Formats: sequence, C-alpha cells, structure tokens
Amino acid sequence: MTRRKRSPDSRPPRPVKPRHRQHRRPLDPARRAAFDVLRAVTERDAYPNLALPALLRERRIRGGTRHLPPN
Repeated sequence: MTRRKRSPDSRPPRPVKPRHRQHRRPLDPARRAAFDVLRAVTERDAYPNLALPALLRERRIRGGTRHLPPN
C-alpha cells in the first residue's frame, strides 16, 4: 500500500513555542553612545569626530582609559 503525500495546506498548525526572554545586562552608557554615533554616521552622514564628543558631553559621560588592560 502506498501512502499519499499530504499537501502543505492539509497539515495541522504547529503549536507556537513561547519565546524565552534572555536576561540581558543593561547597556553600558559609553557603548550605547558609540552605537548611536555609528548610527548617526550611517543615517545622517555625521562626522564621527564631531558627533562623539558632543554626544559624550550631552550624556555627561566621562572617563579615561584606567579600566582598559595595559599594553
């Protein structure tokens, strides 16, 4: 006996699996600023050397390189 193939429309709908939310850390303000500068460069042809300092001032982001590993 041969089985007939079902057409794709005759299949019962698949149950929808709930998406599990991943726990994410809050974004670092400096990383968010860098992302926003890259987006401004892409979308509005902004100059990054002008956009980044202005954005850092606006968001009151300060800091040096003390958290970076030594060379």
